[in-house]
Amino acid sequence: MSKQIQEKYWEFVLENGKPPASVFKFCRELGIKESEFFNEFSHFDAVEGVFWKELITSTVTVLESDEDYQNYDGRQRLLAFYYTFFELLLDNRSRFLARFPKHALCSESLSGMKKAFQEHAEGLIQHSLNTGELTGNSKQAPFLVNLLSGQFLFLLDFNRKDQSHGFEDTDALIEKSVRFFYESLHLPGIEAGFDLVKFLLPRFRS
Repeated sequence: MSKQIQEKYWEFVLENGKPPASVFKFCRELGIKESEFFNEFSHFDAVEGVFWKELITSTVTVLESDEDYQNYDGRQRLLAFYYTFFELLLDNRSRFLARFPKHALCSESLSGMKKAFQEHAEGLIQHSLNTGELTGNSKQAPFLVNLLSGQFLFLLDFNRKDQSHGFEDTDALIEKSVRFFYESLHLPGIEAGFDLVKFLLPRFRS
């Protein structure tokens, strides 16, 4: 029943440009009782939340099925995550443009997505600390995870507005942002920061 509700919900959203007016109306059109909906979801945000969270888990599944991924250093793993995630997101761009919350930090529908990303980021940060790519210790890991969470939301917002051919600007921003994250904790972080700012300025002015 959960999958059926999700499919019909997104079908309605993409065809009408907005969620159903009420759970009652949605259930009547789907031909199910309200209790069947509420046994699976507390509200429409929860339906959307499953999709956003599954984008993260699907990305991680793809990465972990790649034998080469286990040999990547932290920077390569982060790049692989972003490139894979945005490739999967492209298959669902209509949903992304229609329903991804503009105020992502305050959105209840993204709570599962953010938690899943942070869980993945924790392992990635620990790997980077163990290999010496990032300086610091495990006590600083939560701070670094929060930095990555902010970077991730920043990339999502940029991609939503990106109109470049093949989203090449998003790809470039991923590379520069990941480089800056790793090199900002070492010299020459200033050079990486300058490169990132130089890339962003003309795009924010347009």
